[in-house]
Amino acid sequence: MPVVTANDVNLYYEIYGQGEPLVFIHGFAVDHLVFAALPERLQNGYQVILLDNRGSGQSDCPDYPYTVEMMANDLAEFCKRLNLGRCHFVGHSMGGMILQSLAHQHPEQVRSAILCCTDVKIDIRYALTAQSRVALMAAECPQRALIENGLGWTFSSDFLEQPGMVEKIINLRLSNPFPITAMGYRHQLNALLSFNSSAWINQIKASCLVISGEQDIIMNEHSVRKMSLEIPHAHYECISGVGHAPFIEKPEAFLQALMHFITSTV
Repeated sequence: MPVVTANDVNLYYEIYGQGEPLVFIHGFAVDHLVFAALPERLQNGYQVILLDNRGSGQSDCPDYPYTVEMMANDLAEFCKRLNLGRCHFVGHSMGGMILQSLAHQHPEQVRSAILCCTDVKIDIRYALTAQSRVALMAAECPQRALIENGLGWTFSSDFLEQPGMVEKIINLRLSNPFPITAMGYRHQLNALLSFNSSAWINQIKASCLVISGEQDIIMNEHSVRKMSLEIPHAHYECISGVGHAPFIEKPEAFLQALMHFITSTV
C-alpha cells in the first residue's frame, strides 16, 4: 500500500501516468475514489496523483479535531516527500478549501489551482445537515440510508432521474471497502465548520480556475462566483445542469474546462 508520512500521519495515494504533476484533493467524508474516472483521461501527459485526506479512505485517522489548515500542511509535506515540485492542484468542495489554504500558506508549491464547487465557508444549511449525521452514525444508521440522505444534496435532479442511476451510485458507495468512520467524519466536520477564508482569499497569488455547478445546493453558484471575484488571478466557469460533482455528472465538460485553463493560462 503506497503511503507517505506527513506530519506524523500516513497518507495513502495512487499515481497514474507521467508528466507534470496534477494533484486531486477530495472533499468532506469521501476519499480519492470520487475521482476514479478521471486518471485514464488525463494520464497521457500528466502525472495524476490521488490521495486520501487524513480521516478518509486508507489514510490514518488520528483521534482529535482537524482543521483545513492542518490538512493543507499535510498536503504540502506530502508533495515535498514525493519531490513533486510545483504542481497543478484540483480541490473539490472541502478539498477546494484545503487548496485555498495551501495556496495561501505555501504559494511556492502551487503552479495552478483549480477550485471546484468550493467557497470561503460552508453554508449554514448544509452545516446543519452534516452535523445531524453525527448522531445518525452514532446510532448506527444503516449505510444505505446515510448514502441516500446525501444524494439530493450532491447531484442534480436530471442526473438522479436517469434510469437506474440512484441504485448505481448507492451500490458504488456500498462497495467502497474503506468508508469513512464515525470518528473520521466527526473530525473532518470540525475542519469544514471552522474554515473561513474571507479575510485572506484576496491574498492568493496563484493562477486559479474557479468551477461551479449551476444546480449546486451545497456550494451555491452565486456565492462561488462571488468568491472568484475576490481572487486576483481567477477565471470563472459555471458548468450548466450539474450539482455538486460536475466531474461525475459531466466529466467531459469538467475536463475541457480544466485542460483549457492549464494549457492556455499557466
